[in-house]
Amino acid sequence: MNKRAELALWAVLLAAVLPLTAFASSAPTEYYDGNYDREVTFSLPSAYDGEITEVTEKIRFSTAFSPEETVLRHLLEYPADSEHRSLPGDGVVQLSEDVSFIRSCGTATVNFNSAYADLDAAGRYLLAQCVTNTLCALGRVSSVVILCEGRAVSLSDQEEIPAGAYRQSSSDDLPLVQAQLMARRSEETALRYSADTAIFYPAQAGRGILCETRSVSFPEPGAEAAVQTLLEAMSAPPARLRDIPEMPGLTEYLTDTPALQPLDDDTQAVVLRFSEELNRQMSAHGILRSVLLGAITSTLTSFLPDTSAVICYIGDERIGSLVPVGLYNGANESKVFENGLMRWGDFTHFQLDECLLYFLNDQDKMTESVRALPASWADSPEYLLQALLEGPSYYDSVSDLHAAAPAEAAMNQILGIGTRQNTCMVNLSGEFLANCVDFTPAQERNLVYTLVNTLTNLPWCRRVELYIDGEQPDVLINEIALPGGFMRNADYIAAGG
Repeated sequence: MNKRAELALWAVLLAAVLPLTAFASSAPTEYYDGNYDREVTFSLPSAYDGEITEVTEKIRFSTAFSPEETVLRHLLEYPADSEHRSLPGDGVVQLSEDVSFIRSCGTATVNFNSAYADLDAAGRYLLAQCVTNTLCALGRVSSVVILCEGRAVSLSDQEEIPAGAYRQSSSDDLPLVQAQLMARRSEETALRYSADTAIFYPAQAGRGILCETRSVSFPEPGAEAAVQTLLEAMSAPPARLRDIPEMPGLTEYLTDTPALQPLDDDTQAVVLRFSEELNRQMSAHGILRSVLLGAITSTLTSFLPDTSAVICYIGDERIGSLVPVGLYNGANESKVFENGLMRWGDFTHFQLDECLLYFLNDQDKMTESVRALPASWADSPEYLLQALLEGPSYYDSVSDLHAAAPAEAAMNQILGIGTRQNTCMVNLSGEFLANCVDFTPAQERNLVYTLVNTLTNLPWCRRVELYIDGEQPDVLINEIALPGGFMRNADYIAAGG
């Protein structure tokens, strides 16, 4: 069986394991995922030369997975033909069996298996740029960090040259771009250099970590000096991110120069020694130890080549475990680091992504607000509806808002949420409707379109169907007709909202 046939079989099997109700037209009585089809533009090596070529093809997605990860898996298996070659590694390079993909605030981290490190520098660069161009074309990713089993890999086969974060390349001639980059970076690394770098920050209230990719200037050569520069970059305010507490100057509390310690697996760990004063500064700035160390570990291991771990001392204490709190999976559960080594994979569930929610301002006009939610839940209609019903939070991007849903509304009043192609179906209970019986027509409209406009920000959702106890009555409360579905309506969103 050729690879194209295998891809078709994979899509059929994926559809087969989904619940049959995902394709029914009736109202959902539980939460289930569905499938949808979408055209995707893949970037691949040309069959004629070293240039990059684009191939557009319609593929099947499941709402159970992020669209970016689905596209990645198709890209890695894309077969060669007369117009283009297969990707470097020819199918051997695959996503890691551990955490394979995560997206935070426009920065995607792709974690390959060990075969990625076996490619030569040209192959790694070509693969990374094809992945980056493909993901950026989807619209929600602007930069890509490439890891191999949780660690960064050098741009060069001879030198430890950080790759940093990749951006979409407008040039078709990738070998020429790589040669120019390598020549410049090899010369610069001996002196000073700049690189697009993924910097992770603690979120407000210890809820997790957020990523911002920006250009960072490294004034001195060497990994130890790069560590100090990265800590300084973390201490500076982000250029775009919201929801970030003021950071203490991390390098001010180092009691020794950062060091590199070889590990048994031919990688290395960064050793950081901070004074006890850092604990007091974290408390003063409202930063939890767990999210600060998660941000430090994620920043260092995603940039420094072959650096797979961080060892951290605060005062006389070597950090060997944490009890994180926050929104993420595993919150309030003790996390013990094997041999005291904090790794990238230990903190992936800390990563948050920005989502758009719609609430009402003091004039009852619909207003768009940004909230950082756990990255693994950011594409979940169930979680977005829960956020709407809970109402605005103090860490949202816009303050002084209130929910369009009644205060008595709760998730147990949503009987089911289902998907069918580009439609999200929401089955509300009679109890939910009873809480809205006194709504005015304007309140009714705001209730419907805060829900619809929030859900249609999902990459697959173009339409929302609303049901009451499994039926679609002629009107919801006053005048909004329920039969059929609702499309996004940006006209109701307040200017500047």
